[in-house]
Parts: sequence; structure tokens; C-alpha cells
Amino acid sequence: MAGNLEAVIAGRPDLLVIGLVGNAHARRIDRTSGGRRRASAAALLGRERTVSLDVDTVGGSAWFCSDDGCGPHAAPVHAATPRRGFRPADSDPEVDFFYSPGARLTPSEPIGFVAAAGIS
Repeated sequence: MAGNLEAVIAGRPDLLVIGLVGNAHARRIDRTSGGRRRASAAALLGRERTVSLDVDTVGGSAWFCSDDGCGPHAAPVHAATPRRGFRPADSDPEVDFFYSPGARLTPSEPIGFVAAAGIS
């Protein structure tokens, strides 16, 4: 994923690219899943080139991959989840901002990487 984003922005420092990724890729840490180390897109792109936004959930379910496989899984309930809106992630060095939808999540499958029109 980070490689796809890097390819789009290569040689274009003035270009703003927005990458829609899941929780694991929005956080600036590496995770271990299924015994394999997996680097997040935000970690690979580097702090100086990214602004990272993560979702605070109030429950429901979301489509993601875990050690149990890929598909709908229960979304966690964060005790400090605010009403709908954005807030700075002052106490979390892994992300810059949090967004709360203010409602329970419902799962949908990822659509995959879609190249932006007109960018080569």
C-alpha cells in the first residue's frame, strides 16, 4: 500500500495525496499478525510526509483482517469516544487526529487501490 502511494507522489512534492486506509495502516507502528511483521503504510511513508487520522469507534462491526481471517469483526468500543467529530490525538503518538462517527459501524468490503485520474 505504501509503495502505491509512493509511486503516485514520486517527484511531485507539491502533490496532495489522500490515502484511505484502515486502522492498522493509519497508525505509525508495525504490527505482528499470524507470526509475520507487518509494517503500516503510515510507518513506511514517514511522519514528515503524512497526517494520520484514525477512527474512534462506538461499537458495531468493521471489515478487516486479523489472525482469524479477513471479514466482518466486532469493532471495539472506546470509553473516551466523543460525539461525532474530529479531535487531536495529543496523547497518542501513532496518529495525529481521531474521528468519531458518533454511531455504530457497519462492515463493508474494501474496494482496493484506485489510481487517481490524471496522475501518472
